[in-house]
Amino acid sequence: MTNTRKVNTSFVYTISLCAFLVSMLLLFLWDDNYKKTSQAETKINSISINPQKPAQKEDKEKSKEELGVFATISQNLKHPIAVLLIQIIVVLIVARAFTILFRKIGQPSVIGEIVAGIVLGPSVLGLFFPDLGSNLFPRESLKYLQLLSQVGLIFFMFIIGMELDTSTLKQKAQSAAFISHMSIVFPFMCGSILAYYLFDYFAPKGIKFLSFGLFMGIAMSITAFPVLARIIQEKNLTKTPIGIIAITCAAVDDISAWTILAFIIAVAQAKSMVSSFVTIIITAVFVGIMVFIIQPFLTRLSKVYITQEIIGRGVMSMVVIILLTSSLITESLGIHALFGAFLAGVIMPTQTNLRKTITEKFEDFSSVVLLPLFFAFTGLRTQINLISNSSLILVTILIIFTATLGKFGASFLSARFIGMSYRESSIIGLLMNTRGLMELIVLNIGYDLGILSPEIFAMMVLMALFTTFITGPIVGFLLPKQKESEHTSMNTRLPRALIAFGPPKAGVSLFNLAYGIYGKKAIYTALHISPIPEKISIETNIQEDNFEQIKVLAEENGAKLNTIHQVTSNVTNELVSSIQKESYSIVLMGAAQQIFGDNAIGGKVETILSGVQTKVGIFIDRGLAEIKSVLIYYENQEESDALFEIGSAMQSSGVKDMTLVYEKENEPPKEKIREFFSKPIKIVPTSKHSKKVMLEYSLIIFGYKHWVDYSSGGGFIDKAELQKENNSSILILRMETQN
Repeated sequence: MTNTRKVNTSFVYTISLCAFLVSMLLLFLWDDNYKKTSQAETKINSISINPQKPAQKEDKEKSKEELGVFATISQNLKHPIAVLLIQIIVVLIVARAFTILFRKIGQPSVIGEIVAGIVLGPSVLGLFFPDLGSNLFPRESLKYLQLLSQVGLIFFMFIIGMELDTSTLKQKAQSAAFISHMSIVFPFMCGSILAYYLFDYFAPKGIKFLSFGLFMGIAMSITAFPVLARIIQEKNLTKTPIGIIAITCAAVDDISAWTILAFIIAVAQAKSMVSSFVTIIITAVFVGIMVFIIQPFLTRLSKVYITQEIIGRGVMSMVVIILLTSSLITESLGIHALFGAFLAGVIMPTQTNLRKTITEKFEDFSSVVLLPLFFAFTGLRTQINLISNSSLILVTILIIFTATLGKFGASFLSARFIGMSYRESSIIGLLMNTRGLMELIVLNIGYDLGILSPEIFAMMVLMALFTTFITGPIVGFLLPKQKESEHTSMNTRLPRALIAFGPPKAGVSLFNLAYGIYGKKAIYTALHISPIPEKISIETNIQEDNFEQIKVLAEENGAKLNTIHQVTSNVTNELVSSIQKESYSIVLMGAAQQIFGDNAIGGKVETILSGVQTKVGIFIDRGLAEIKSVLIYYENQEESDALFEIGSAMQSSGVKDMTLVYEKENEPPKEKIREFFSKPIKIVPTSKHSKKVMLEYSLIIFGYKHWVDYSSGGGFIDKAELQKENNSSILILRMETQN
């Protein structure tokens, strides 16, 4: 019945397809015949009206017809949507290339994206390849790019608002508010004083000094919360007192600076002081409605509709509507849509997973696609070539000096005043002096309002780049050198095992293995190294989640456990560096189950092995929860000490079922076995040991050199059998090496 239905379906499908092709052929034939008739009539009419030069006209039409496809493609590529798509593709490629480049030299990706925008603008591309620049970014197309980048900024500011944890602000409110507000007041005053001297030379015509001075002041006062947060995470300062203070100061700075900016825009946009105060009062009422009415409503909504894993489309639609409405209201009030987006993010409920879910849905597209467009647009309007003489260069240096002196100086002195050390105060000052993206947003607002001239805009963009660029390297230099770990002084006689893991599940397996080897007679260090996140924002609680299960296991078993979390642009190199800093008895790390082939262990693992001299165990987990039985595969005396040492430790930890398997021609010396093992173990040649029984052990231990040879083709166990599910877990042991 099924086969008959398939045949009938195929027959009907074939007939239908043939009928379609025939109908299309008839249409083409009819159209061709119609064209011939029309052309004949046109030719007769043409002769009767103008009999001169018929051949030349016919040749032109023929040439036009031959070039029709290419002309159509060229014309289509000039359509606004095609131009915009080309611009997006170019911007994303260039931004990604510069992001990779700057991350390699330890700079946050936002620096690379800003530089990419400047390179695509008149300062580089327009200067050296003017025709390419004008064709790629025609002036009439910039309005579309600007609108799209503004949409990206609205979503970005919404995410930034959600990243502000008000509970953290309350914990360090007094210290953070003092440092943050001082780091706004003094730079603001410095910027306003500088504006007094620059106004006559650089202010656009028709702009009042009040507007110019206010914008110069607030531009000097901004701290880039996202960039600061990323630097803190990269330097592993997230859970340190200085990191908490810095992130809290930046959060307070963000709220305060954006509130002041809203006031400044209202004053700059208003026609009189009366209208500006009316705008401020209406804005205050709107903020009150958002905080005291909309926020409680969203909290109740999130508790009713949101589960741990899913957020309903109805709730998502409501959130987007609130975001866009808030942005629309603040835009209509004249204080910019970005302030409304930021406020909408701040009022999102913190007690549920709503913020996390929304961030995951919005942030990737906003950060990866829309934000680079904003950087590109900023670069397109940044004309660094305007700073063309020594006096303008000196003014740029003066702006950078004033901005740094005001922000760094105020933050440093405030931190010292509350009792922080010189080193800590310097780090706080440098971090607060980071401007980056937030500065560019303020500058673009001032430029759009006509308050900042192209020259001042270019100078301030360079200031934002410089202050952001110097932060990471100098903070890294000021950080104290990593002190000897606490566990070094606990008991130097105890073995020390390092567990290097990625996913938390792998960490649990490695801890079970390590504990099965040493039991309570060791000090364990769990190391988790994360790559620098692509996302602008950070979540500080993720670090603790990575160690939660291991901590529970260690506590249940009464084991001494230390945890280390690091963030780096190169995980492999950072792991090698971490191992080299300490003296570990063994380093345990995981490997993929499918690791056979030309590269027997895997590229990253081999790089680590070549960089350290410590004993290393590479673990292939097959669900090891408890080590009940162990099989040690002995090949030669070269690796026997490392194998027997681990086997002996396991025996001391309570593993009773232990077997040593060897090839008949490589029988292990009995005195060597008695030296390591205090209790008898089974010693069996491979010829007398069943392969099937061998695969039933909890753990099989190989020497590294033998494993490499085995993976190349030889070996007692068939590769296919060893890679089956539910087989024994495998530990590949590399003994210590000498330089």
